[in-house]
Amino acid sequence: MTYVWIVLAGLTAFATGRNVIGWTIATYFFGWLVLVPLVLMPKNSVRLGQRLDYLTEMLDNKIAKQQFKNVDNVEDLFNQLEKK
Repeated sequence: MTYVWIVLAGLTAFATGRNVIGWTIATYFFGWLVLVPLVLMPKNSVRLGQRLDYLTEMLDNKIAKQQFKNVDNVEDLFNQLEKK
């Protein structure tokens, strides 16, 4: 059950813009009681926005690489676009 609390604390810390590693370590040592102040603290929206922007950019790059994996020249690109 400890691991469930650790994962839950890490996700909550990520969602509120807090230090994920620090809160997961605190949860390991103190248990589920760490979630109480974590939930009651105000969100750090600047850091949360930065994290979400980074994840969005990383996912966009990965999806673009997968879509154009088989494109060697312009002809392949046009053929791929015509299929859609």
